[in-house]
Amino acid sequence: RDRIITVPNILSMTRLVLSPYLAYLLLQDHFTSALILFTAAGLTDLLDGWIARRYSSQKSLIGTVLDPVSDKILMCTLTVSLTAASLLPWQITAIILSRDIGLVTYAFYYRFKTLPPPVTLNRFFSTRHAPAEIHPLGISKLNTGLQLSLIFMSIAAPIFDFIHHPMLQILWFTTAATTVASGLSYMRSVNFVKHLKKSER
Repeated sequence: RDRIITVPNILSMTRLVLSPYLAYLLLQDHFTSALILFTAAGLTDLLDGWIARRYSSQKSLIGTVLDPVSDKILMCTLTVSLTAASLLPWQITAIILSRDIGLVTYAFYYRFKTLPPPVTLNRFFSTRHAPAEIHPLGISKLNTGLQLSLIFMSIAAPIFDFIHHPMLQILWFTTAATTVASGLSYMRSVNFVKHLKKSER
């Protein structure tokens, strides 16, 4: 049976819980607190991956889904909040949201098509019935790094007064380009999700 309560999964859940509070801080112009908390959230992302790789007892199938889902919820929440705070162009946020919504929709479709009948709600979300495991691509890892940098720099901009700096604008367009490229790469890749077969008993 797949483990649910593991240290990496707890860290991923922590990012989920932090997402709405970070949005609140940004909308209230508490940028320093938001920057500190976002940095802490980023560290939990690095830590949960390291722990899962280092200790086999902490690996879980649900963790392969929970980790990227937590990242995406955090990312989407912050991009929308930054746009609402006039710190990030709405076009960049629209590109990021469109990609993530598209990938999630595709993942659910793939899950539905590959789940052995009968397809029920419990079986659909159960990790025991040949779930879909997410495999990030190289371009996606680069894009994730750029998106994290984009969020960090956008939060830091009003603190250190570089909101209109050209380098920040270059980061906007670079992130947008890699977001589109990674989305297209996922759609073309047969390794987007891997159908896990049950081992023979």
